[in-house]
Amino acid sequence: MAEKTAMESLVHYSNPPHALSVLGVLNEQRLQGHMCDVVLVVADQRYRAHKSVLAASSEYFQTLFS
Repeated sequence: MAEKTAMESLVHYSNPPHALSVLGVLNEQRLQGHMCDVVLVVADQRYRAHKSVLAASSEYFQTLFS
């Protein structure tokens, strides 16, 4: 019997609510100032943020942080 390749052994799993849960936790962290690694300043307002979230959402920030 032939052995399975690594790709043939993969199990695909999908859990769409997980993405919403992760985004919710990231937002809570942002609101509490936890794990934020950048501050955006707009018209004298300061916004704490996660570089990874900004970069994943915007080509501009991806380029800026690379």
